[in-house]
Amino acid sequence: MGANLSESANRGVDDTSGSYTSFLTFCRKRRWWRRRNSTVDPGKPLRDLMTSWPLTDVMQLASTYSTLTYEKDLYMTAESSRPTPPTLQSDLADLLDFKYNSDVNLLLPPASFPAHRCILMSRSKYFRQLLQNCSPNIQVDLNIDIPRLSRMLRYLYTGENEDRHSYGEVRLDHDLSCLLNTGKYSDLNLVWSDDCGEITVPVHKAVLSARSPIFRNMLARHTTPVLQLDTGVIPRRYARALLHYIYTDRLDFSLIGGKTGLNQAESLTLNGSIEVGIEEGFELYQIARFLELDSLSHKCEDLLVDSISLDNVIALIKWSKESHGSKYVYRNCIVYLREDYINFCVSTGFYELDRYTFCELISSDFVQASESDILQSVVRWGEEQFKRADAREPNLLSSSTPRDQRSRHMAELLHPLMKQMRTEYVINNDLLLSCVRRGMLSLPPSHMLNEENPWGRTINTYRPRLYSIFYDETKALLGAEGAVCLSRIKGLAGMPDTLYMMAGSHGRNREPHDGVDLAIDPDLFSAMLHREKKLKSQHSRLLNQHVLTYIRLRVVREFGMPDSVAQHLNRHPPPPPVLSNTNRQSVASASTQQRDSPTSLSQRMPDVAIGAEDRGSFEDAGIQLGIVGLDLGDGEISRGGRNFSPTMRIGTYGPPSFL
Repeated sequence: MGANLSESANRGVDDTSGSYTSFLTFCRKRRWWRRRNSTVDPGKPLRDLMTSWPLTDVMQLASTYSTLTYEKDLYMTAESSRPTPPTLQSDLADLLDFKYNSDVNLLLPPASFPAHRCILMSRSKYFRQLLQNCSPNIQVDLNIDIPRLSRMLRYLYTGENEDRHSYGEVRLDHDLSCLLNTGKYSDLNLVWSDDCGEITVPVHKAVLSARSPIFRNMLARHTTPVLQLDTGVIPRRYARALLHYIYTDRLDFSLIGGKTGLNQAESLTLNGSIEVGIEEGFELYQIARFLELDSLSHKCEDLLVDSISLDNVIALIKWSKESHGSKYVYRNCIVYLREDYINFCVSTGFYELDRYTFCELISSDFVQASESDILQSVVRWGEEQFKRADAREPNLLSSSTPRDQRSRHMAELLHPLMKQMRTEYVINNDLLLSCVRRGMLSLPPSHMLNEENPWGRTINTYRPRLYSIFYDETKALLGAEGAVCLSRIKGLAGMPDTLYMMAGSHGRNREPHDGVDLAIDPDLFSAMLHREKKLKSQHSRLLNQHVLTYIRLRVVREFGMPDSVAQHLNRHPPPPPVLSNTNRQSVASASTQQRDSPTSLSQRMPDVAIGAEDRGSFEDAGIQLGIVGLDLGDGEISRGGRNFSPTMRIGTYGPPSFL
């Protein structure tokens, strides 16, 4: 459990858009390596079975696999979906728009622009000279009009403007990094004190208020120049790494202090590399969630996902299932196990898997194993759990217990897992009969009784899983006629899926849901419906129940809502506003009205169970939230916000009416 997260950080975690692609590429390479180095031919059972099939049955199976391949891309996208976090630029744009902790007013009659000395002085030589005067009101002596001054300020805060060639330096993160490293223009000292010592770091209220609603709330009530932080919430060893990220949007593991008080640069391993375990990822993630630094929590999630291996996947699953864990990490752990199921079943961590997670793992259409392998692994897991229970409580099930009673207990233990099995596609009949004799299965599958071919039936309760090796065997058997068959398969894929609609009623591919009605903001619900409509139009050639499920899961995850909200997307109007104690904070944080209000963020409790729910999704949905325009210094809040790019904020607006 000591994966090197720093190596993952150096591979470009900042590019969050490529996390899904890189993980999918890894899964494909892993599957290819396993197939190439396997001493057993896993495709032989199906290959031998298909030798007696008519061509129509092979084509039907290929058609099913083709549909599942299309669905798998949507499934992988849904599993990797989450809200888009804010950036350093968007946070500073909000700082300018909402005027948090402003300490100077720039006067260009008749307008007044509340601003922040530290940012202006670090970004512009002109303002360094102008703001040497400590007066709260400073007259701007530039020969420019009000809209041009507004655009100039926005460029200094975000680094993006149509007039970028006119003002100051270009690199925003470099300028803010110099602010942190030199302590220039600081107006606050953060203090960490514990048994290992004390550190004091000069910081700037404006930057902290822009990046973290929790810091903004604390500084609104704090008047002294020193702020003592609780090391139980934010340990001292993470102080410099955390502040470096707040100022630059870059996570530097070399700044994490060692548990002995040394930083990582002073506590290198013998080979000279910085070893950062997943424990650091856990702690940084929890700090980010507490401070509502959504971009940092996303980076921590990416680092943990990149570090997934057979050695630590169980530890990651256990952590991610906790109340303070990450659902995103949990979903990616499940995806990893489904892609590497065969190797996982022979690892030591396999028997540490709890039954609920095991049920979810094998409930998917995309487990990379044959149904016979999955059934064998379920039986082995049950036998091991039975042995462990017998060792813990030897008097409960001793060796003198009748065999039929032991079989009954085993059947009860494996009953939820057996419900996820698709026994029609188990090729090993001896294994099926053994399970029937031991009471794990009530009856043999129908194909053992009437000798029908379940793989080639046009109507079936459950589909075969998309085992890539079996799909390759199917395409290889088609041979010279493969091109013609595949063209027919593509035509079949465009038809509505009426063959497997029954699967939805049996709980396949459905997320667990708490059964509690949620209050959904109407504007947010409309945005989700718009997003769903857009995605459905992109996948109109195949809109079966499974595709709709993956599309809706993707939508609600992009908006930061619980998975249970996906079932409400086909309801018009949205569900009634019924709140429960467990969902009240989640629903409140998802409200766009609270996001737009400058006071609501400071009033929110530091409950870190929900991240940035609706950031980045409204732009794609085409929903207009308020008036977007320049801050003209008239005291009104410019509704730029982090959902719009600076270009959209400045627009092509003309001068105000009084000019």
